[in-house]
Amino acid sequence: MIAETEISQYIGSLGAKTSTPGGGAAAALTGAQAIALIEMVSQFTTGDVPEIASIIERAQRLTPTMLALGDDDANCFKALMATYTLPKSTEDEKSQRTKSIQLCLEAAATVPLNVIKTITGVIPDIVYLAGHGNRNLITDVAIAASLGQSALTSSKLNVLINLKHTRNENFRGAALEIIDSIPASLRQLQNVIDEISAQLH
Repeated sequence: MIAETEISQYIGSLGAKTSTPGGGAAAALTGAQAIALIEMVSQFTTGDVPEIASIIERAQRLTPTMLALGDDDANCFKALMATYTLPKSTEDEKSQRTKSIQLCLEAAATVPLNVIKTITGVIPDIVYLAGHGNRNLITDVAIAASLGQSALTSSKLNVLINLKHTRNENFRGAALEIIDSIPASLRQLQNVIDEISAQLH
């Protein structure tokens, strides 16, 4: 499991000539780092503020969720690759193989969709900390925003590659609605980065 892996070992695995972990896991871990920074800034933000307590609780709950999504991405990819090796000599075999492939494609797309949903859900926390967080850690807020952007953009790519061969139009439509919300989220995060950058000059 990624959560139990040494960073050096994970990086070595990411760079190795193996299919997993890959970009999907990297996107999830990038998101996990963004959320961890949110927690860190909140922990150093003084005052008995209800918003800060909520942000800390949410971050502590979501960071392990993001790490688990990294594992889910690898598992879904392995399952998808296995379906392509299923027999296809008869019509029944072809039908079952196609069904299995489609289910795995949807599962593989669902993982980055969940990364997108999770990051989108903590954008208000990043915005709040940009205005109310510990000023000594304001660059960490901007870096959380930057990592959030990366996680969103990377996950979008992984959704689209799986949607490319997905035949379930209802699933495609719902997934594309989430994809269509990403530009607005990216702008929110960029606004945070730009505002903080302006304060540093």
